[in-house]
Amino acid sequence: RYRGTWESAGNFLEDSPEKDIRDVVDVVSEGRLFDAWSGEKHTFIPRKIILLGSSFGGTGAILLSRYPSVDRVVVFSPVVDWTAPSKAEPLDSMYANIRSAFGEAFRISKGNWNKLKRGEFFNPMNCASDIGGDKLLIFHAKDDDVVSWETVNVFARKTGSRFVLRQRGGHFSL
Repeated sequence: RYRGTWESAGNFLEDSPEKDIRDVVDVVSEGRLFDAWSGEKHTFIPRKIILLGSSFGGTGAILLSRYPSVDRVVVFSPVVDWTAPSKAEPLDSMYANIRSAFGEAFRISKGNWNKLKRGEFFNPMNCASDIGGDKLLIFHAKDDDVVSWETVNVFARKTGSRFVLRQRGGHFSL
């Protein structure tokens, strides 16, 4: 869970969710896992770390493609620029929906939400020049009304990422 959501501690979007994913990547890359239920410790050496993400999670996966421990990233319908308008989920109404539908399951302030809206952080387009497209594969659909394929196409070109565009599939359904 991202910090500040569900049973995790903290406040959502106080820090970039990229940090939460990076913490998991660090544990996996070091080959150490602990089973909280059984108390059993597991050690292993990962051959590769490949991240999969979609929509909001795709944002974090893309940003982690800059991390040396991550070998490859595959994303579906990722948000690459929070300042690009969304037809189906404008950020202002999205905040209200999350607060109404999830209550304290997402502990988020309007100020932290507005950091997304202003594109201040957790925004791949801001650091496109630092993202190596050789690690990144992006799938998207032209009929996605949540995340514009045009914005993702611009991002893919800037980063040199492989971009697979389908005519239909909507958001998540490709």
